[in-house]
Amino acid sequence: MGSSLRELTRSLDVGGDAARIPMALHNVDNPESDSDDAVLLMEQNGEWSSMNYEYLPSDGSAFLIYTVPGLTALILSIGMMAALIMRPEWYVINTVGILVGAGTITMLGVSFVPWIIIIFMVLAAIYDAWAVYKSKHMLELADTMVNLELPVMLVAPQRPTRGRIQMARPEGASDENPMPMPPRKGMEETMLMGLGDVIFPGLLCISAMSWLPDLDGPLGWSAPIWVAIGTMIGSLIGYCVLMTYVARGKPQAGLPLLNGGAIIGYFISAMIFIGSSAFVFNISLF
Repeated sequence: MGSSLRELTRSLDVGGDAARIPMALHNVDNPESDSDDAVLLMEQNGEWSSMNYEYLPSDGSAFLIYTVPGLTALILSIGMMAALIMRPEWYVINTVGILVGAGTITMLGVSFVPWIIIIFMVLAAIYDAWAVYKSKHMLELADTMVNLELPVMLVAPQRPTRGRIQMARPEGASDENPMPMPPRKGMEETMLMGLGDVIFPGLLCISAMSWLPDLDGPLGWSAPIWVAIGTMIGSLIGYCVLMTYVARGKPQAGLPLLNGGAIIGYFISAMIFIGSSAFVFNISLF
């Protein structure tokens, strides 16, 4: 069985040294329950306020999806999974990948401060460059992901096409004598981008909006929003540079340019709209 808390606020004056007693918690006996209620006293700007937390037993319905957003999300999720299994064409894979990426960006972006995200981005960019240019196993992995039709890559065909995005096995190839598998006819000009190339810059944008000091910015928008926009612009510039290399027909590691552009955009916009407080290394190991 679960439980929930209901918050009731009211003003309360409490004497004492505010510097020594910024917060106090008091139990309140609840004869109708095995658990006590509580009153939390907090000091802010020299004034005290209290919050009353009342224990409310739950009948288990809190664990059921019964709200309109929950039912809508459940139905859409089942529908997208069915479409991915029954008709895994490029636009279905892209749609599922974008939705999965958006959820990942939101959950992780609000969970980590920008410096943690930046460290992850630098490490991921180094690994991506090594995997593409040195070991080259990323190219084989991309072919495998395309053949498995998993929503971990974004597919961009250069001309309208129907059918599955798959690699055609050359004549004479076998499991004992494998040969490079070129794209099937009509897919020679298809561009592929890993979902991580979109997720990492997005993480930094959401993290900036969630964790940076909430200062006023131009046009009535807060400073963290402008930093997120600057981060996005930097990533888009890196994307344009990346596309100039991709247009030459050679595989390119996306994260060094995309993450690099996003990080540079973050640093520049954070310095302009927030200042040095945006670069505080606010990370604790304990």
